Amino acid sequence: MSTELVLASVIFVTIGFILVGVFVLTRYIGPKNELAQMKNTVYESGVSNPVGNTNIDFQLNFI
Repeated sequence: MSTELVLASVIFVTIGFILVGVFVLTRYIGPKNELAQMKNTVYESGVSNPVGNTNIDFQLNFI
């Protein structure tokens, strides 16, 4: 094999290991979602418990 092919393969594999390492490290070092329930609740302009559907269609006519 040529040295260029070996070098390209080594670089490709090294980049793969670095990417996998970054994803694994962020899993253990990164922020934890301990308050995920609180973060995923609905917040509509100060109303923490909305009543009804929040997706309302408005008819708009442009001239």
